[in-house]
Amino acid sequence: MTQRVAVLGTGKIGEALVSGLLRAGKPAAEVLVTARRPERAAALRDSYGVEAVSNAEAAGKADTLILTVKPQDMAALLEELAPHVPAGKLVISCGRYHHRVHLLAVGRRCAGGAGHDQYAGVGG
Repeated sequence: MTQRVAVLGTGKIGEALVSGLLRAGKPAAEVLVTARRPERAAALRDSYGVEAVSNAEAAGKADTLILTVKPQDMAALLEELAPHVPAGKLVISCGRYHHRVHLLAVGRRCAGGAGHDQYAGVGG
């Protein structure tokens, strides 16, 4: 069974995760990335053979979302994602910040308020 993973925010941490997933044997066809700048998205496509999509598309297509944006960008990303993340989607936040309360609050609004409490935080 195919399990698609989306890395949202492909700066240094995000790109390292993409590279590691691929080196570990995850097929490029199962890895999605998002990038703010079109030239960054093109560079990731060219370097890794992954599909670059919008944040909303990533939420809809991937089974797991890995959030690697900068702390100051996390709240805006979560607000953008809320209407697109169905209940049951695993969301992983990476970095030295854990907006756990915000993630859960946004998650509860996902899928028309159906509830969403799958959250994992990684980092310091």
